[in-house]
Amino acid sequence: MDRKPYKLCNDVQLLCGLNKEWEKVLHLGVKKKIPKGVIFNSDQFESFGYIQKGSLRLSSVSDDGRQRIVFYLGEGCICMEIPILSYFEDKYTPEFVTTTDCVIYFFSKEFLTDENFIKNYPELIINFIHSMAVKSHAFFSQLSEEAVLDSTAQFCRFLCREYEKIKQTTFQLGFSQIELALMLSLHRNTLCRIVRELRKDNVLGKCTKNCIEILDLEKLRKLAQI
Repeated sequence: MDRKPYKLCNDVQLLCGLNKEWEKVLHLGVKKKIPKGVIFNSDQFESFGYIQKGSLRLSSVSDDGRQRIVFYLGEGCICMEIPILSYFEDKYTPEFVTTTDCVIYFFSKEFLTDENFIKNYPELIINFIHSMAVKSHAFFSQLSEEAVLDSTAQFCRFLCREYEKIKQTTFQLGFSQIELALMLSLHRNTLCRIVRELRKDNVLGKCTKNCIEILDLEKLRKLAQI
């Protein structure tokens, strides 16, 4: 199995290329072209998919409609496997939404317990387990930071990670403030207040979906508790 680290595309929340090895069995799946904005909820999780083109957003939705974005899955990733492997009901349900036009190959959940499939493609099962570990780590990191960091520190740490990827203090975020608030489990008004305070303190300049401008990187790192 290819042990190279998985690729993070554009931002820390978009996972890409985790399961490229599954390309070899696309002939066993059902190819579907799915337009942007289609929602997959718990009633539709009878199979798992492989994203050949496009991206999905995974969110956790509570019984009262509260939503938190967990991460985005891009090309080369398996999706919708977590719900079919969970055998209990919870007050929080997973929801997948296509964020672009997608091409997804769907596989029966029986593949994951089929002895012949496992025998013929052991490397795919190993890859599957590896990708589950990566996603579990993403879940764990989110919960850990939420437990120990205040709202300002969470947002500042997110921006520091963005900076570290490109080493530029001006970059395109790619998320609206609504999406980012859902991702960080913050109220939109809270995020807006944090942005206003950071701009007032000359830590940030522009702060829009298309342009983030870091004016004081050292202070941002201090606020992020890095």
